Amino acid sequence: MTADLPLRRFRAGSNSDGSADARTVGWLWSTSTGFLGDPPSPEHAAKTVESFTGDDRELTGVHDPAAPGWDPERPVATFATLRKALNVGGGRLVTAQLIADVAVLPTHRGRGLLRRTMVDDLRLAAADGVAVAALYAADAGLYGRYGFGPATRTQQVEVDVRRVRFTRTPAGSVTLADGKALREAVSRVYDEFHRTSIGSVQRLWSHAAKVCGEWAEDAPEPDRSVRGAVHLTDDGVPDGYVTYRFRGWRERPLAIEVVDLLALTGEAHLALWRFLAAQPPAEVVRVGHVAPDDPLPWLLADRRAVRVVGEQDGLWLRVLDAEVCLRERLHDATGEPVTLTVEDELGICPGTYRIVPASGGARVERTTGPADATLDAGALASLFLGGYPAGPLERAGRIRCASPEVAGRLDRLFASTRAPYTDTHF
Repeated sequence: MTADLPLRRFRAGSNSDGSADARTVGWLWSTSTGFLGDPPSPEHAAKTVESFTGDDRELTGVHDPAAPGWDPERPVATFATLRKALNVGGGRLVTAQLIADVAVLPTHRGRGLLRRTMVDDLRLAAADGVAVAALYAADAGLYGRYGFGPATRTQQVEVDVRRVRFTRTPAGSVTLADGKALREAVSRVYDEFHRTSIGSVQRLWSHAAKVCGEWAEDAPEPDRSVRGAVHLTDDGVPDGYVTYRFRGWRERPLAIEVVDLLALTGEAHLALWRFLAAQPPAEVVRVGHVAPDDPLPWLLADRRAVRVVGEQDGLWLRVLDAEVCLRERLHDATGEPVTLTVEDELGICPGTYRIVPASGGARVERTTGPADATLDAGALASLFLGGYPAGPLERAGRIRCASPEVAGRLDRLFASTRAPYTDTHF
């Protein structure tokens, strides 16, 4: 029976010579198999242990000793968690349970292993006082059943630099950077971005090294194709950066691919884009993840030079403690009180919550009174950061409002002046 298969939770470990220990290598092997990837080299496994240790990542493996032809020390299902801070607006941070490396071998799918690991972990995190869980959904059809909902969006953009003409010149300057100078700028800018940006997730231990090309995404050696530039204010303070690579002479049109771009100010954002656009012979610049309200089109005389080539959901959230999440998210909310009934099939955060906006911080209290709106845990997660409006959720039956004006009240309550966005992947 699936429920009887042994489950092991552990931290990645190393041998005395610095190599990854056998238990960790087996877990990494199974994860790569589940995602149709190549098994990690010894060097990559050792570097991964360093990264996992830096983030205090907990690894879970489900083993099937009776699986024919399969090493019983390699799990048939894998799961990993780590805890980082999530910005819920106004600079307020809550601890989030980040879920990653969720894989079940094809021989063991449909046997409840994902449900077993996911539900157990969510309940353990809730019991430990964690307010919210988060993940990126490789399969968007899987996670709604566990109360997750998409909370942020991201766009893929292609900019035809042959048509680009900027409408003004920014302040400050852009300088090429590499090595220690680039990494320090990336860390400094990201820390401030996280502090001030709704939806941002605290960066992982390996973040700066990977976006700077010091550690390739799927290998321990440097990615020498990555280059970097930093925007400096007139006082010489870094307030933005971009890392990028040239796609090569065989690709047409000739393209620059942005690895990572963050700007704390409009001046830095404009300057870094002017820098990217002024690199002949490149004809286009491609960016795989930008916020849906990125101001770039408004900086150009011809906004059609910017083409959105794709859009998808980003961070998925699962509320574990509704009182904490609502109180922190709606601390500065204004308007009328609203009462929400949250339905939760897993029984983690069900209840009726009355939200009373107040000058000293919103009050959130449980009540037995009538609700203005009833919604499931996944719909609450999508409303939570203001990334998705209430109207479509109501029309889809995910929110049931007591009166026609309630959806508008919910939108005003959860509104954000900036689209929630995260630049951290895990």
